[in-house]
Amino acid sequence: SPRFGTKPGMCKAIVHSPQTRYTFARVGMPAEAIHVMRHACLSGKEHTMDKGEAKAKLGFAPDDVVLTMFGFVGGYKGHDIAVSALEELPENYRLAICGGSHPESRDIYLSELLKQIRNAGLEERVTITGWLPSDVAETYYAATDLCLAPYRPSNLSSSGAITWALSSQCPVVGSRIN
Repeated sequence: SPRFGTKPGMCKAIVHSPQTRYTFARVGMPAEAIHVMRHACLSGKEHTMDKGEAKAKLGFAPDDVVLTMFGFVGGYKGHDIAVSALEELPENYRLAICGGSHPESRDIYLSELLKQIRNAGLEERVTITGWLPSDVAETYYAATDLCLAPYRPSNLSSSGAITWALSSQCPVVGSRIN
């Protein structure tokens, strides 16, 4: 097992917030071996195609409103909240979940989410992509009208998925997270 400390050859830890640093130190990791590096956010990305072209390439109609959630699927991210909201929105609203289960995930959240989508009759309005190559991810990025981040409270100290949303040049609707 790795040994953390400041001596040569010892391991160091990088965390994304002072709160996470405190948590690691509280459970016994040497505080001087824990370094805070804020999670970066890309500056606004330039899209490689216009919104209409991107929507057409992905099979969306020109008047579809594309709501997008980026990143791995997990209960704390509130995908089920987004699906419930979609039930209340007009028929031309679509939900694109650009990601799939985390490779280390052992929960049943994705199968429960798929069941929720089926039970609500939203199969034609929700797309769950799984992992995407960068060119396809860029197409979803360009097609997006609104990013969603309805996260539930968790011990999350940062989110790569939210940085994607924030750099999309689209409005982002999210819940309050720490």
